Amino acid sequence: MLLRWQLAAHRQISRWVVAGVPYADPLRAPKSLHIYSNTTGYDGQFYWRLAVAPTHLVMSSYDGVHFDKIYRLNRIFYPVLAWIIGLGNISLINWSLIVVNLISIFILAQLGIREATKRNLSSWWGLSVLLAPGIVGALSRDLSEIVSVTLLVAGLLLARDGKWLWSGLSLAGATLTRETLIVPVLTFGLVHLIRCLKERRVFQQRQLTWLLPAIAITTWQLVIYSSIHKFPLFAAGGSNLGLPFVGFLESVGGWFKIHSVHRIGEALIIVLQTISFVVIAVLSWRNRPKARTDELAIFFVSTLMVICESHDGWNWPFDMRYGVNTMVIGWFFLLESSSRRTKRQALLITIPTIAATVLLRVLVI
Repeated sequence: MLLRWQLAAHRQISRWVVAGVPYADPLRAPKSLHIYSNTTGYDGQFYWRLAVAPTHLVMSSYDGVHFDKIYRLNRIFYPVLAWIIGLGNISLINWSLIVVNLISIFILAQLGIREATKRNLSSWWGLSVLLAPGIVGALSRDLSEIVSVTLLVAGLLLARDGKWLWSGLSLAGATLTRETLIVPVLTFGLVHLIRCLKERRVFQQRQLTWLLPAIAITTWQLVIYSSIHKFPLFAAGGSNLGLPFVGFLESVGGWFKIHSVHRIGEALIIVLQTISFVVIAVLSWRNRPKARTDELAIFFVSTLMVICESHDGWNWPFDMRYGVNTMVIGWFFLLESSSRRTKRQALLITIPTIAATVLLRVLVI
């Protein structure tokens, strides 16, 4: 982090937001926000905008930044946490966005360590759950994937312990962080609903795994509708998903149609990240805990959504951040595997990938 702040960000923490024209107006934005004039910016600028004024739910500019698409309003939980930690102070938001992600990484690591020690593994094995390039990318650009996957994993582990209320609340938070988690989370809840129906005991606490997320999603959509008279959930996903592998096959050839040595280096790292995703997905599926149908369902759906990512997503997949859920849950599966060889194989591909990704993010915004 310090090296990234020193080298890539030139000691300006607001560069991590990656705000750019035309979504950020240099004349109207606060001086504490660096705005790039040679790029349209990245998603972090929209989280910054929500964190600055989480109750100002309009598409028009606020503090010099406006949204590109309506579905950004769905992703409220991460910005709200940043707003709370930043005490609502605009000048602190640049830091609080990073702090929230660091806290989430710490929690995710603790969850991994707990699962590792439960299986008589060294606590160092627990840190393997952080070996997803998307975590590095999300931290480097103030993105929401770290918070969402932490809440998702926490929800799964709480369900393992039968803590249904806390599991439902955690999963609800995940869906309010990224609406793309609605399908996996509700699939997870559907498995529990089917179990209840099979047991002919409909009113069980395990129903909270889908009821609370559904209530949270519906309530937030109504809140937004009261401000803009539209449901942003209906604007999400349509252009982001397609037929399996089509988006990838349409895009992969374009990764190397670049004359810059710097971009070719990035393209090679993207290839390595994609290979890592495939390896972890395959190894973890082969070593899956067959007794946990609910977790297998959420793993399968999360992987399917990556495979069905559209051309826009695969055009330049920033640190494979769409594959974070699959890779993190996959590592939790691998921790349960009795095969040390399999775990070592997974490390063999992911550690070099993470090292290359970290080096890239130290040097490049």
